[in-house]
Amino acid sequence: MDTLVIVNQLMLWIMVILLLLMVLKLARRSVQSHVTQTQVQRAEKRFADIIGQPAPDFSTYTLEGESITRSERFGGKPLVLVFMSTSCPHCRTAIPDLEITSFRARHTGIQIVPVISADLLETQQFVGDMSINIPVLVAPFAMSPWLEALNPEGFVPAYCYIGADGIIQSGGALHSQQWKDLTMEWQAMPVLRKPVSFYR
Repeated sequence: MDTLVIVNQLMLWIMVILLLLMVLKLARRSVQSHVTQTQVQRAEKRFADIIGQPAPDFSTYTLEGESITRSERFGGKPLVLVFMSTSCPHCRTAIPDLEITSFRARHTGIQIVPVISADLLETQQFVGDMSINIPVLVAPFAMSPWLEALNPEGFVPAYCYIGADGIIQSGGALHSQQWKDLTMEWQAMPVLRKPVSFYR
């Protein structure tokens, strides 16, 4: 009888410990994915400081490993860069809507391009895992000093809209009011699917 009570108590303690571990794991995941309002406000303030400034003529890579510059690939065309990270859960959930918005924005001649701050292999894996169907730029943070000029706080997901004249028009957190205002006119457009390639 004593053995049965001990086994039952032991099983109960094991279940309690497993339950606590599950709760801790969920809490950690929640904290890691939580973006505070303070972080968003700080990012918005930093973006406000760069609006009206000329965008740098950065150099980076395509998903195929081709080296490109902003001026040679996008010069004279409006461009929206969307900054993402492979470890950002909000970036992952934003991708389906971003793709649809990108296809709609093409009607107005605007190219929306995600910029992934990871190395080429990690970015290729991320694009494959997420089935991304729009062009992507590869920009490892340590090798891309221009990222700070266009995303001063390093916030993800975030965007920077560069006009056809090369001047920064707007920027901020993705899904901010500024983003909604920018994309509002595109929402009425049909989805224009074209082969995945950069406009030249």
